[in-house]
Formats: sequence, structure tokens, C-alpha cells
Amino acid sequence: MGMSDVSHLSLPAAFAVVMVAGFAGLGMPAAFAACDATLRGELLPDPGSQFRGFRIRPTKLLFFSLDEIREDRGDRGAVTFQSFRVTKARTRFPIPFELTIHSSKDCPQELRLSVAGSDRDGLHYEYPLSGSKQIRLEKQEFERVIVHWPSF
Repeated sequence: MGMSDVSHLSLPAAFAVVMVAGFAGLGMPAAFAACDATLRGELLPDPGSQFRGFRIRPTKLLFFSLDEIREDRGDRGAVTFQSFRVTKARTRFPIPFELTIHSSKDCPQELRLSVAGSDRDGLHYEYPLSGSKQIRLEKQEFERVIVHWPSF
């Protein structure tokens, strides 16, 4: 089909030609890449915290962050992939969680799951519960995250 042939196409047919050409240029896997996963697990208190004089208490608000671990020229860093705010009615350990991940990007190979907890919403500096763990979404494992009193 030459350039002069395109001018004789109807509008829907011309649109279809442009879309097919666009997808062919991108490559089909890249055009339909997506990350859909469910991350399940529970938060457990650090067993050593009671011996250090701190009592970890469950909180009603949990703030989860999934950060993609990237390496660039030997330097490792993290970029936020998705974040979640969860309100829990149950305030005793273990605290179960389920995070539904939807992204138009591919699932990262390596992630750091971080959690902070508080009984107050909004910006403040008091988060009496925190923890993190490196995970891989493709393993579909039940994740146990140890939480502790934050250290500064």
C-alpha cells in the first residue's frame, strides 16, 4: 500500500493502519506489558524488641511502599513502584495484609517492601512501627515481615 493509497481509506480504516504500525514499531510484548499480582503476608513483632525496653504495638493505619531495586553503573538505588494505605480493624499481632498490584509496567525483578504504622493520619514524625523486606513477586510467597520500633 503506497502513500497515495492511504488517502483513499475511510477514517476508521486509516486509524487501524496507524495503530497497527505503532504497535509493530513498539513490539507486541512492550505494548501489552503489565504487572498484576497479589502480595499476601503478615506483620510480626521483632522478638528482641521487648528485651531492649520497647513494646511494639499494632497500629490502625499501615503505609506500605513497594520500591523497585535498580542498579546503575554499580550504584544500587530504589524507586517507588507502588504504595498503599491500609486501615486495619484488627490491632493485634500477627497483622495480615493483602496488597493488589496493578501497573501498566512490567513487574520489577527485585523489590523492597516497606511498612510504617501509625494511629494518626497525615504528615507527622511518629511512626511507632516499621519494617522492610526484599521480595520477588514472581515467587508468589506468603511474606512474613518483622516490624520493630523505628531507630533514628
